Amino acid sequence: MIWWAAGSRLPVVAGIVTRAIAPPWSIWTDHSDFMTLRDAGWAMLFASSAQEVLDMTIQAFKLAEGLMLPVAVGWDAFITSHTAEPVEVPPQEQVDYFLGEKKKSPAAVDFENPFAHGALAFPKDYPKFREDIHRTLKAAGEVYSNIERRYCEAIGRERYGLVEEVFCEDADAVMFIMGAAAGDAIHAAEELRRKGLHVGVARIRSIRPFPRKEVEKIARRASKVIVFDRSYSLGFGGVLATEVRSVLHEEGVDTPVISVTGGLGGSDLPPEYFEKIFLKGLGV
Repeated sequence: MIWWAAGSRLPVVAGIVTRAIAPPWSIWTDHSDFMTLRDAGWAMLFASSAQEVLDMTIQAFKLAEGLMLPVAVGWDAFITSHTAEPVEVPPQEQVDYFLGEKKKSPAAVDFENPFAHGALAFPKDYPKFREDIHRTLKAAGEVYSNIERRYCEAIGRERYGLVEEVFCEDADAVMFIMGAAAGDAIHAAEELRRKGLHVGVARIRSIRPFPRKEVEKIARRASKVIVFDRSYSLGFGGVLATEVRSVLHEEGVDTPVISVTGGLGGSDLPPEYFEKIFLKGLGV
């Protein structure tokens, strides 16, 4: 039903607690399940904290209605889903005002005005449906940015954008990463910067739409790009690294890209682990 939801342009929101794919059975986190949505026509956002899960989910309902596409909000199993942390819940009236009146999907059943909703498209028409979803997702970055801006202004939150940049402005090596492990990577960057090494962390918050402009801008400034994946395309490599490399190649950015995959099946990712990755990337 994943593909049917997108193809039917249903504005639904799915919260996905990411877990490693079985077999062997695992209840711990990695991002392989979430990343399988890349080609399904869904918008895909990823949170790194319980607070961000709440805020991003509220925004996702507005995004789904704006795109008339399903939106998936992902967060890490156990690390985010089963760890207690303070969350500031906005007043219901502020959320209601932000969301506004619910938009009706063109595909919704209307008993007052019944119509036939055909599930069959002939070959000459089928590509038009896929192209329409493709165009919508490519333009979704600006749509989400506007939604996040309005939400943060209404609720009083800090804006992060499609990519949260930490120490990236003067970094020689920047690590692109997604999810809760970004906190450990940022801690590692802080330790290394105290030692005089210029490293930064760029946390990807959206996979679809993919933040092409932001990734290109960050990569152009850096001498080395490290992409840390918690998902793996078996037989090929890290999924996030594949996305980043594709963007940089198309935009003519020749900054070297180092792909690192770790944390699969919930493997521990302490700050010291990321320090070693940074040092290896810098050649230290």
